Amino acid sequence: MDLQHQTFQNEGCDIHYWHRPGNGPDYVVFLHGAGCDHRMFEPQLPIFDDSFNLLLWDARPRPVKARFRKEVAVRRDA
Repeated sequence: MDLQHQTFQNEGCDIHYWHRPGNGPDYVVFLHGAGCDHRMFEPQLPIFDDSFNLLLWDARPRPVKARFRKEVAVRRDA
């Protein structure tokens, strides 16, 4: 499968994505979960014929400081 690798900038971070142009108007967008990247979808790609546009992207990692900003409230009367 011929995927075209491209990037764009968002808030100083390179966002990587892969695109396979199709012959039709329909897109299939693949969004991975935490700890994965676009490669997890490779086994699924062959089932989509050339009429589909395929778009896979690698989610931007969150800054370390953003991961631990959630405040937790504890009830002491429980």
